[in-house]
Amino acid sequence: MYMKSYSMASNGKRDAYLDSVKMALIYGVILFHCIMRLGNHNSTDVIAIDFLSLILMPLFVMVSGYFSNPDKSVRKSCLGIFSAFILFQIIWRIMSPPSSLKALLSPAPTLWYLLSLCFWRVFIHEMNKYIKKKWIWLALSLVIMIIAGFIPLSRECSFQRTFALFPFFVLGNMMRGTDVVCWMKSQNKYLCGMILLAFMMALFFHHPNYYWLNSGLSSFYAYHCDFALAPFVKIGWFLLALFIGTVCLCLIPDSKILSSQGDKTLTVYLFHMFPIVFMEKMGVHIDHILYQWF
Repeated sequence: MYMKSYSMASNGKRDAYLDSVKMALIYGVILFHCIMRLGNHNSTDVIAIDFLSLILMPLFVMVSGYFSNPDKSVRKSCLGIFSAFILFQIIWRIMSPPSSLKALLSPAPTLWYLLSLCFWRVFIHEMNKYIKKKWIWLALSLVIMIIAGFIPLSRECSFQRTFALFPFFVLGNMMRGTDVVCWMKSQNKYLCGMILLAFMMALFFHHPNYYWLNSGLSSFYAYHCDFALAPFVKIGWFLLALFIGTVCLCLIPDSKILSSQGDKTLTVYLFHMFPIVFMEKMGVHIDHILYQWF
């Protein structure tokens, strides 16, 4: 099974900074799942969940799009990804048998990403055969994102997440061949830090509780707003996630500790939920852990 995840710059060589970015995002995903599964879901936890859900997977998907080459055949890579999905789906379903057809059709924890990744890669590979202008890909992905929101499916076959995050994958692929790494490194860290701090303070004092939107799990039928406005809310979410996510990317340090683990991101992603679910079943909570440490 292909378990390594490689970070290559446009010249084909490994890029330590991109490895740092990928590993930092993976640690953020682990933190998010710890809060979701082991937290008390008080006001602070809810704000942290909304913030992390707003930026983590959009960024992770965008980075994945950057590393996907539309010129290469996707058959081998998608076969490996789908094989990993089937194997881990069977393991999770043995551990937790589905209680309904909807549960059976829904990917187990974290596995939705593998299913969505297969679709994204196939799409850009096919589009590359007929449409060379990638801005058309982005426009098409946004239209598909809106149309999918009107279909009353949620977790089944990772439907809503696939199309909600689709534009980020396309946008990441559009950055191939650009010197995006140098651009991120050249940004003013203090300004980015101030923007992020201001956003966090605004979120703390005026928390809209939009996890239903940020997670990309729901169709428009679950939106807490006028149905006619839901597509515009979705576009607003896309722009906000892109802006705040870019600010966060510019703040990720070029760390040797992080970059040394950059080729293990997929392995960590696939296995990190097992100990978290085990601790959840044992009744472990984050506040208990902190109390024992401090």
